Amino acid sequence: MSYNKKTFIAPNSIDSMSAIHCKIYDDGKAIVRLSDCHGSIRWHNQITDLKERKEFLEKLGNSITELQNLKNHIENEFTI
Repeated sequence: MSYNKKTFIAPNSIDSMSAIHCKIYDDGKAIVRLSDCHGSIRWHNQITDLKERKEFLEKLGNSITELQNLKNHIENEFTI
């Protein structure tokens, strides 16, 4: 495996097992799993193929953008 990282996304919560787990296998299969208490989503592509690599990067980029947009909206609209 060339990349393997798991991060708890609410590390200070004793009630949450939410995590993001990213892997790239030696054969080029890339997987991102985002999980919370009730389910998970998984993105995967074969990144040794140029078309699939571009698609995977697009999935990641669009997800990052929309999560940042949501974060900004919450920070701007609600008192923390």
